[in-house]
Amino acid sequence: MTKANEIASKFLVQALDHAKERLVFWIEDNNLNIIDDVCSFGLVSNLLTAKQGDWIENVIKATPGFRNKEIFCTFDGERVGTWKLREFNYHLYIDFELSVEFVTRYLQVDPEIVATARRESKYAV
Repeated sequence: MTKANEIASKFLVQALDHAKERLVFWIEDNNLNIIDDVCSFGLVSNLLTAKQGDWIENVIKATPGFRNKEIFCTFDGERVGTWKLREFNYHLYIDFELSVEFVTRYLQVDPEIVATARRESKYAV
């Protein structure tokens, strides 16, 4: 595992904790699109501080051939998904695409809420 992947895995815990906190508000606001993004597609994002962004970008620059390596994250030694950096409005975000099973297990989301979000979100077929 590269150093950048180790750092991203640390940021994963922070992103999941933020998602867990926000989930309560998403449910209260009936924000099915975000619940669906997180629970049905495993998409979790987190805003990085300037210091965090500089840290991971410097590690990436210092890793020869990093762009050709696997960009994955782990949780408790288990590979749970991939990550990428994204800049938006002069802010740096880390985006995770995670195993749906892992996300729902970690966030402990009621399966009925996930099913409702899946049926009624903007992605519903």
